[in-house]
Amino acid sequence: MTPRFWLLNSILAALIFAAWHAGFLMPLFHNDPTGMTYAIAALFVIGLASTARTCWARTTRLIIDTLPMLGLLGTFVGFAIAFSGVVGNDAVELRDLGIATALNTTICGVTGAAWLLWQVHLLRGKKS
Repeated sequence: MTPRFWLLNSILAALIFAAWHAGFLMPLFHNDPTGMTYAIAALFVIGLASTARTCWARTTRLIIDTLPMLGLLGTFVGFAIAFSGVVGNDAVELRDLGIATALNTTICGVTGAAWLLWQVHLLRGKKS
């Protein structure tokens, strides 16, 4: 482990705490009726732990590859919710909920994968 690894992850933890404290983080999870954002966040934490233990290289790579795919799946599920053909007063609320699901899962999946990939490069001594 390099000091940069610990420093950058400490900064990440501080930023996550600040976003949670300011109320920016929870809407990502509460606006997702599918729960995929929770799964993506849990997979990110597992990936971060496996990155810290560099002996789990295959697991880390699998997680890095899976996070954006889960985000993309969440996008499709969100758009399916948004455009499910409901008419009337519930249509606007359902459309907004579906679009929020689509965007939130994509943001979580891509951000998590990018962070883990950067950590792998950092631990291997490569410049990112």
